[in-house]
Amino acid sequence: MDSIIFEAHELAKNLNDHHIVVINSCMRLQALKLEDQIVRALQDSKGRGPDIIYNEFEVFLSPHDRRFVPTLWHPERNMLNLASTHRIVQRAMEVWAARGSPSRFLYTNRAQHS
Repeated sequence: MDSIIFEAHELAKNLNDHHIVVINSCMRLQALKLEDQIVRALQDSKGRGPDIIYNEFEVFLSPHDRRFVPTLWHPERNMLNLASTHRIVQRAMEVWAARGSPSRFLYTNRAQHS
């Protein structure tokens, strides 16, 4: 997601639906605040909910375009380890850049069948 304005409940829904959300436009402090808001949005009435994981993955879009992208993922739905999650984020960012860096982008990590 590369929008300037988005709501925590929208990101919480995206985490539930897609398991990994990259917040490309946010600076670190904004992303950390959003993480707290998303955790609260996913909690039930007793305050129980998943512990959302936050990381800033280093992504290279070209030899001279290195970024650290704030990424959130749902540990109960994303069963991949850290390295595999990082590879998916790298691929998603590459496809995002190749498609003109749209403000909203959904990358689906599905195997291609011939």
